[in-house]
Amino acid sequence: VAPYLSQFLDGLFGMLSDPLRETRHNANACLTAVLKKVVAGSHDQALAVISDTAGIVVKICFSSDSCQRLSALCWLHQFVLTKAAIVGAGRQCVLTKADLDDKWVEILPDLLGGMLYCVDDAEEEIAGKAVEMNSGLLQMCGDCEMPVDRLVDKLLLSMQSRGGSMTLRTV
Repeated sequence: VAPYLSQFLDGLFGMLSDPLRETRHNANACLTAVLKKVVAGSHDQALAVISDTAGIVVKICFSSDSCQRLSALCWLHQFVLTKAAIVGAGRQCVLTKADLDDKWVEILPDLLGGMLYCVDDAEEEIAGKAVEMNSGLLQMCGDCEMPVDRLVDKLLLSMQSRGGSMTLRTV
């Protein structure tokens, strides 16, 4: 399933807003089972799936459907927990420079964008999950040396491409 997940994940999330309760229930059960399989797999496979699907899941955070947003946040939160578990193994500072591979640095701004969008959500459960995810990211990154320049560049590009109306100038 993992190699093809990015091809059908968006459709599964879309089924969460289906008018038929049974369809929503089955889609949720499928999403839950797939996520469990992903995080139970090998570390390399889990990180590859996270890298391949993060953009899709982040996009769902911007959905008008609250069930889709909550499920997407649960996935993103699990992505953060998985990365922390893979590199954390008993260290006080979870991430080191060696742990900050290009793929993780590439998806981190998107993860932040999806999470930040949901922090002030009208749905309490969604806002709470976003705050929980933010806490996980902060704990994971703690006192570690993050490549701030690359992260800021990615965040700025992400903001520019999403908003369209915001222009940033360097002085």
